[in-house]
Amino acid sequence: MDTFCILFRKAPYGTIEAAEGLRHLIAAAGMMAARAVLLDDGVYLAKRGQEPGDSGWVNLSRTLEQALTDCGADPSCQLHVYVHEGSLKDRNLDPTALVSGVELADDDQVATVITEARRMLIF
Repeated sequence: MDTFCILFRKAPYGTIEAAEGLRHLIAAAGMMAARAVLLDDGVYLAKRGQEPGDSGWVNLSRTLEQALTDCGADPSCQLHVYVHEGSLKDRNLDPTALVSGVELADDDQVATVITEARRMLIF
């Protein structure tokens, strides 16, 4: 299977990286098996209830959750989003505060997702 993986390592606001990564992830999910791994400050992408306010940024967690919901309704869509448990713990984020549809992953699971990918982008 042709698998595409994006690693999100930066917080969702302040730079365009997370928004661009999410755009690429959503596009890839319509064509191949798409995986995302949220590491380091990238875990904030999956934090439910974000309000970017007047910053000019789109609510990326809502966009991520909508992509997962839409993909779940489409049997041809192959999108999985993994949130690194260690990164959550390091940031004192409760896994129950994450958007629905993401999967928690330990170090070994993250390594497996990364090594199985044929193509990868890092944001």
